[in-house]
Amino acid sequence: MDRKTLLLERIKGNPFVQKNGGVAGIVASYGKGVETRTKNDDSGTNDIIVTANTGDIDLENERVMPGGADKSYFQANRKMFADHRYDLESGVAEARSVSAYPNPQEIKSWRIRCRLMDTPLARTIRAIVDDTNQIGVSIGFIPKDWGMPSDEERETLGGDFQTIVRSWSWFETSFTLLPCNVSCQSIVTEGKSMDMVDSADRLLSAGKIDRESAAALGMPIHAERKLFTIPETKRFFLPDGESYTITR
Repeated sequence: MDRKTLLLERIKGNPFVQKNGGVAGIVASYGKGVETRTKNDDSGTNDIIVTANTGDIDLENERVMPGGADKSYFQANRKMFADHRYDLESGVAEARSVSAYPNPQEIKSWRIRCRLMDTPLARTIRAIVDDTNQIGVSIGFIPKDWGMPSDEERETLGGDFQTIVRSWSWFETSFTLLPCNVSCQSIVTEGKSMDMVDSADRLLSAGKIDRESAAALGMPIHAERKLFTIPETKRFFLPDGESYTITR
């Protein structure tokens, strides 16, 4: 089972999705420069602020409009998870606020302030955030109004997408090391995604995070490396058996 199928199967097993017909999707993004609130500052908390849902093309070649979110269920439930795993141990944070960015009249994304729990998984997230100032953020949603885009929508939004989701129910948010959007997949071997994987690899080697937590966040469970001056080649094996060979 590839990663796309694995994640979609996970969210379709969510009780809220099953109660509402079993149709769901995922839209993922990077943290866009995560802000932190630690016990050492005036807020007195261990909070982080992440940016989610940039309107990118999702796993099903849909463009999900940020302004179409019905966030009532997520705001009531508030739980945040690791890589769309819904068991008790995979709960990693509680959302404290969800606000439109840059403003409610022109919504391009959503800013979530959340409080990380004191668990190995949550500590792994915080360690990666502290090391890279990034973390992947992935939203599980149920489409409400969707269909083929109009010519005007295609021209305005751009990109090669088959379906537009104009309104949707936001039922959960997860943290991940490997965001699985179309554009995220295209840069998995470089930039921000590679920074997060490299960070987790360094932190693992230093004993600052544990292997089980890194794997639960979507990191390859082990890496075989061949190091040269230039380039560097890595082969990563994902928990579902899929592998990536990365040269840079």
